Amino acid sequence: MRVAVWIIIASIAVVVSSSLTAAQHEFPATATIRGENIWLRVDPAEDTETVGYLQRGDQIRVTAEATAADGDAFYPVEVVGTGETGWIRDLAVDPRTLTPIDALPEVVVEAPPADQLAAREPGAGEKPKREKPKRQPKEAASPLP
Repeated sequence: MRVAVWIIIASIAVVVSSSLTAAQHEFPATATIRGENIWLRVDPAEDTETVGYLQRGDQIRVTAEATAADGDAFYPVEVVGTGETGWIRDLAVDPRTLTPIDALPEVVVEAPPADQLAAREPGAGEKPKREKPKRQPKEAASPLP
């Protein structure tokens, strides 16, 4: 009986500690693949199409938190080297390498006022086009005496 109680307590401790560890990560984040021939899938499930394979040391961007599916958890990722996107099992990501990416600053480009747009002349600021010199026809070669 005591053994069963200890097993239950240990199981609860593992579940709680793993959920606390997962909650501490911020996304998007960069990470490294741990494992060989990791399937990059179209959707977060075991029975979906495979987009590609990842190898140990491949760099990825984890774009959001893991999603539970088919009894596993899957991260949405972008492969840094190729730009491919898909889903991989959370076990394939080395948790020691998860590094949050700072959000990029928002860039606001203001359009010029309408009166300035209307005042512009077409072609203003363009370089004048150079005309190609016309070729002179070759003179017919005269026969040698």
